[in-house]
Amino acid sequence: MTPQPSIPVHSIGDSDYALPDRCPIASLPEELWTLILDIVVDSFDHPSGSVARAKAPLIASQVSRSWRLSALENCHWWSTIAISGPWRMDAIEAYLERSKECLLEIVFIYNPYAAVKPTSEDYQRLLGFLFPHFPRCRVLHITKVFDYYSTIPFSFLKDILNTYMPYLEEFTLEVDPLFYRQDLSQSGVRSLFSSAPHLRDLRLIGIAPKPPLVPLDARTPNSVPLTSLHLSPLSHRLTFQEFKMMLRACPSLTTLALYNHPTLSGSPTPCNMPSLESLYIIGGLSQLTLHLVAPKLKELIIAPISAHDLDTLVFESYRNFGAPNPHRFPALRVLTLGAIGSKAYQAVRDASTCFPQVECLVLPTLRDLSLPKVFADNCVVFPNLLDLALTGIDERNYTEIQELQVFRAQQRRPLRTVYVDSASLTFIKSEVLEGDLVSSDVVEGNLWEAQRRGLLRSEVQWQLNKS
Repeated sequence: MTPQPSIPVHSIGDSDYALPDRCPIASLPEELWTLILDIVVDSFDHPSGSVARAKAPLIASQVSRSWRLSALENCHWWSTIAISGPWRMDAIEAYLERSKECLLEIVFIYNPYAAVKPTSEDYQRLLGFLFPHFPRCRVLHITKVFDYYSTIPFSFLKDILNTYMPYLEEFTLEVDPLFYRQDLSQSGVRSLFSSAPHLRDLRLIGIAPKPPLVPLDARTPNSVPLTSLHLSPLSHRLTFQEFKMMLRACPSLTTLALYNHPTLSGSPTPCNMPSLESLYIIGGLSQLTLHLVAPKLKELIIAPISAHDLDTLVFESYRNFGAPNPHRFPALRVLTLGAIGSKAYQAVRDASTCFPQVECLVLPTLRDLSLPKVFADNCVVFPNLLDLALTGIDERNYTEIQELQVFRAQQRRPLRTVYVDSASLTFIKSEVLEGDLVSSDVVEGNLWEAQRRGLLRSEVQWQLNKS
């Protein structure tokens, strides 16, 4: 047998870390072991689980001999490689060898707590070692590597963007434009569009595709359309028309996320996005929202949002009253509002005026919100609301939820389900008197956390802390 390179923590080949055969759990049938192992690995299968997935084969190999053999034989489990300093080249080599020909998920993560920080030379050696394997990447995330180690030549980043990656589907790049402003402004990331014909999910922090662009749906005869685009603070200021040009190059976008988006210069005009289904505005309401035409939009996140942010859309709704489609997004059904400020309730009520067809409302924070001020009034807000998702319930909120349910029932607009996070449900159960039951329509479900998993988590967490 070919000797295997060593890996971090403990060696896979070391049986001292496996359960002894006489241990009761070791007597389980092999089929049950395999089933449990599959469940463990599948539990890490979400967008934010890269680091956990990378550790899964290591952990599994130390539980039992059966799991260790399964881990060594399953090349797919070694296809997720999370790299954070300090790293061991022999460990990375082991993952690459054991993943065989599987498509790779490579994630670079900056570790601010590392006792020994990798040098620029360390990163250059690492990137040089990985270059031959980039063509089999399915997912590639590079975050902050080109921030803290600004002496890494821009040519390395340029070489990555120019590397032909025929299987790449998801790409995240976080770059501090202070270090690479001139280089980025000259080339942007346009080269990536021709080198990754199957790219469908693009997330850029600190940089944006610079117009003019060839439509991304027509990059090559066999290319797939880009369907998801996330943009955080940009390296250069865009005019409204340039931004529209960028979006027109992505006609098949179904998801668009804007984080801390700057004010766009120039005169805004309607922006048509016929395929867009999900729009996430994080860090301040974008002008784009006020001029976007998206007839298929089903999900909208605005966090944070405060009073008067929707004044323009409120006026538009009143002006179009009686028209066949008086509201901006007629297909909208799921709305998430991070309402903040002394008049947070007004922001939510304004949203009801703009989007009365919403059926599911998610409120990530109740810090500044009074539910009675929002819902318990002569005018029923969100008349079509069926599901309400709340996070961070306290004693005051629990009483308000009960009053809200009674009020909606009296108005013949009852809620179908109230979702609360697990900690809130535990609190609610502790408040219920002995012998009573929690209302059957209050169930555990952290809808906000599920949404966050699909976003740039660091950006969203920063915004919540800020608010």
